Amino acid sequence: RRPGRVDLQDLDDYLTLAEKLGFYLIVRPGPYICSEWDIGGFPRWLPRKRFPFRTDHPESIKESERGDAAVMPLIARHQITQNGRVLLVQLENEYDYSGLPEEVMQRYLTALYHSARQHGIEVPLFTCWTRVARKNEDPVMARIFDTCNFYTGWNFEWTADALAKLRAEEPDSPLMVTELQGGWFSQFGDAVLPHQREDLTAAQCNALTKFLIAHGLSALNYDMLFGGTNFGYWVARHITTTYDYAAPLREPRGLWDKYYAVKLIGDFLRCFGADLVRARPQPDLAYSENPAVKVFARVHSDHGYLFLWNPTAEWQRVKVTLQLPNKQVVTTQEPVVLPPRDLKMLPVNFSVGQHRVTVTTLEVQS
Repeated sequence: RRPGRVDLQDLDDYLTLAEKLGFYLIVRPGPYICSEWDIGGFPRWLPRKRFPFRTDHPESIKESERGDAAVMPLIARHQITQNGRVLLVQLENEYDYSGLPEEVMQRYLTALYHSARQHGIEVPLFTCWTRVARKNEDPVMARIFDTCNFYTGWNFEWTADALAKLRAEEPDSPLMVTELQGGWFSQFGDAVLPHQREDLTAAQCNALTKFLIAHGLSALNYDMLFGGTNFGYWVARHITTTYDYAAPLREPRGLWDKYYAVKLIGDFLRCFGADLVRARPQPDLAYSENPAVKVFARVHSDHGYLFLWNPTAEWQRVKVTLQLPNKQVVTTQEPVVLPPRDLKMLPVNFSVGQHRVTVTTLEVQS
């Protein structure tokens, strides 16, 4: 809170506790984090120095490196490469929206990369919505992978194109959404609170998550998964102190239908995630007899996963056929029943003990 005075004991304690509980961690140390914090996380005394933030200005780089010198060695001690649980470190956040020229962005991001490595970060480094990180002809940018953030409400079909573009531009990186809509913040003057909005329901969270998985997603992070509170006037000036966010886990720790929707997705991924992440999206192999229901597939040679999406406001019944790459044809013998706007993930040709289930009309959880 004052120049030259840094106390990171809370962060150290948090990382240590997460390790004891068995969590893996993604750390976003800044300098810029956004997160609806005042000045995006920069300390309030910094604007007095009157240099442009998040740029290749010498003072900007100097202050960024000063912060790294304090926080990065602490994070480094908790990396998975050092028997900790930190998997990834983020360098910049939605940098595309800064309005800066690409050459400025690239020079600043290069400085952040070298600073992180210099201070002991060994795990992969990434950004979100930072197009210069996708310039893999540059030797530094090739060592930073970019990701997407999606806050779509119900208008999420365009995300498939964004994922396809990310895959084309980052062919050797995880196909990851670092901020998948778990809710939204509340502002002074809002007429409707986030948890009252029809586009932030459990059904929306369920369908959006599965839609992206159907189109190749291999890693996701909800924003937010756990709503909370921004204490001590750290929050941005137009944002409420409450950060409930209509998240799956509410600010007062209540469990509601969105929590159970996310939990069931987690249960499914616990069963099939390691196999699903290696299955290729091939939507042309799946066919729906009901034109109102859209169907996608991710497949291996002899098994795979069907994704049935009802984007309408009516209940739908549908039989689906999947032709696997090994030419086996699988058809649901009974119709799958889909509530309005529901999306289901159905494994095809999977083992249960000594038995093999060809297809099911219900989702499978552990």
